[in-house]
Amino acid sequence: MERNNGTKVNCSMESPAWLTQEDEDRTAHQCQTPFASVLGIGRHGGQGAPSSSRRANDLVDSISSTADGIIREISGDQPPKFHQQAIAFFSGTASFYATSFASQLMQHKVLGISTGTRPSVIPTAIGIATVAAGSWMGHLAGVGVTSAFGTIKDKYLRGSLAESILDQLPQMRLAAAQSIHEMARPLKLIMRDDLSRGERRERNQAWMHAARVCVLGLLTYKMVLRSNFFSISTSSYTHKGSFARVGIPATMNYASPSQRIQIEKLGRRWGCHTCGSRMIFSKLSTKFHGDHIPPVSVAKQMSQQTWRKFLGLTVPQKFYPQCVNCSGKQGSLLSKAVNEGMRNLSRAGGGKDGYFHSNFRIGHLTGGAVAILTTSISAQGTQTPEAVVSSSRLRVKSYQDWAQERLRKIRSIFRI
Repeated sequence: MERNNGTKVNCSMESPAWLTQEDEDRTAHQCQTPFASVLGIGRHGGQGAPSSSRRANDLVDSISSTADGIIREISGDQPPKFHQQAIAFFSGTASFYATSFASQLMQHKVLGISTGTRPSVIPTAIGIATVAAGSWMGHLAGVGVTSAFGTIKDKYLRGSLAESILDQLPQMRLAAAQSIHEMARPLKLIMRDDLSRGERRERNQAWMHAARVCVLGLLTYKMVLRSNFFSISTSSYTHKGSFARVGIPATMNYASPSQRIQIEKLGRRWGCHTCGSRMIFSKLSTKFHGDHIPPVSVAKQMSQQTWRKFLGLTVPQKFYPQCVNCSGKQGSLLSKAVNEGMRNLSRAGGGKDGYFHSNFRIGHLTGGAVAILTTSISAQGTQTPEAVVSSSRLRVKSYQDWAQERLRKIRSIFRI
């Protein structure tokens, strides 16, 4: 690092005895990375923080070093690792999307589950399981990309990558497969009973690592990307759809003019609550209708239930924006169900009759985020599968250590 006058400062050396406290503080400030200076973290994890507190800043330091690495790559100070991170991100996202797509296809074609399935805990539970599985697949994609890039890193440094990239593809594929196998191998030990003490310990560590990855994915999906677990199921035409965001209170009557204007705005912003379309290319003046949820015919049937009459309860309803196409489909399904004398109209338009959506959604980025967060880039060349797996497990474990340290501090503050 250089001072303003061009003098270089060696951040890795210990301070000499003749250096004053003022000079030490100035040097420490100059040795901070751009992100660390913003976060208020110096070389030792804080201003004058002792070495015993470094573990508390593992997560922040990891994110800071990753972000600073990208800045140095863009400025040309070192070989780009950003390419590896980008490919890991897209690979993880694609893996998560494929898992989500397969889950929805199974629910739609085989299980007959949609957002209208009751009890509602069923589509929610399946969504949680799908997000956890998708996070694990995204993690494996990140591990594979890390190993594959390790095989060509040395050639990149020598400037011969472009000449031999095609020759390296088999080796890259083999390295990725070996690392993924090494990551998943201990999980299979659960099928065996004759395990040594070391094998049992390895199996337990592997399953604990998998649990951490799944929890990280669930938190990212729900807390960061603000997605709903039930939205992975197909959309029911007679219940709140997979793309439902905001609704407005409704009665049995049609929407008022002011409500129609509000529904049109919600539809153009969030899309149809059933199919997700924003009708961008439609030339219709009215693109969205106010969809009663539950529909009026369903609500009237529910109001005739004996226990509701006895308690004097009415069925609460909301308006959700629904495109004209889905509105027409809903009407035909309900008309058919009424003509056939269906005893439970709420089941109409759900299950295998629901809307199968394959839209790419922001929640699918969970796989890419997990792939980046759970893998690390080595400055060295080719790494063994064992080294890649060990590095990933340590990185994920550091997140748990960071969270536990923060919880301990919070508990100490409030004396819980």
